[in-house]
Amino acid sequence: MKKYGVLSFFMVICLMVLLLTSCDLKEKTPYTYTFFSFDTFCTISIYEDISPDKAKGVIKEIEDRVNFYDKKLSRFDKDSELYMVNNNAGEKSIALSPELFDIFQKSVEASIKTEGIFDITLGNISDMWDFNGTPQKPDENSLSALAGKENYKNIILDKENMTVFYDGDFTVDFGGIAKGYVTDIIKKMLADSGINSAVVDFGGNVLTMGSNYGEQFKVGISGGQDNSLVDTVSINEGIFSTSNSFQRFAEIEGEIYSHIIDPRTALPAKSDIQSCTVLCDNGITADVYSTTAYIYGSGYSEILDKEGIDYIIVKTDGRVIKSAGLK
Repeated sequence: MKKYGVLSFFMVICLMVLLLTSCDLKEKTPYTYTFFSFDTFCTISIYEDISPDKAKGVIKEIEDRVNFYDKKLSRFDKDSELYMVNNNAGEKSIALSPELFDIFQKSVEASIKTEGIFDITLGNISDMWDFNGTPQKPDENSLSALAGKENYKNIILDKENMTVFYDGDFTVDFGGIAKGYVTDIIKKMLADSGINSAVVDFGGNVLTMGSNYGEQFKVGISGGQDNSLVDTVSINEGIFSTSNSFQRFAEIEGEIYSHIIDPRTALPAKSDIQSCTVLCDNGITADVYSTTAYIYGSGYSEILDKEGIDYIIVKTDGRVIKSAGLK
């Protein structure tokens, strides 16, 4: 039996992101709008007095921009820029748009920073597991041939000419960093529009800005068995990113496999972590480090401490590890 599991939107909202409002704030209602992009829901809530027309205008601009990146960064859409690059950059240098060059550059930097535990060049491996279609366990010899390749080192970027060349046979997939990257763009667009207080829930990536009408936001952190709530964080400014197998997984022949690939083995990640939530001021950093820690295991908390990044890690035995900043 092969099964691909995805939590419903309702469950993601209830379990992944719980925004609690104190009783004395009930009369205040944020302006909220939800749209679908990057194969998930993006909900933007503005927590300040704002005219409906201005709110609609700002969020419409954001929606259009998010959809622009969704189109550009899809490796499956034959009309996307990334699809074109993946199918040609192994033969010659390809000129990139400024937006695509920027995410390529930041992704390679992230791979170097994490010593390849985070790697955007795993598209071919993901295709072998077919997580987006009918999941199947690939031939072990085929996987071994792709394990530990560190192909991020073979992405040749020319900043002066804004080009990329693939020195090897691999496919780039921005799935592990795209939402964090776009969350940073949403944050800037809100600020540039004069909006100081807002919450963005982008498929589990959560951005908080300002305040909940003068109070801190209370964000529920999931990660227990069945994605249950394990903690609540009070905060004004920050970006949360969570990596686990509760939202996306594959059941193949009775065994559950994470959709997150460990590039060192070409196998779905399997460590002593069942969920890792990272909190920092940057969406890319949050995405990269939550994924890296999930793959590496709870020992990665020492590196997160050194980097000054807050986290809540739930181990497979149910124990919760928190950074000093969240205790």
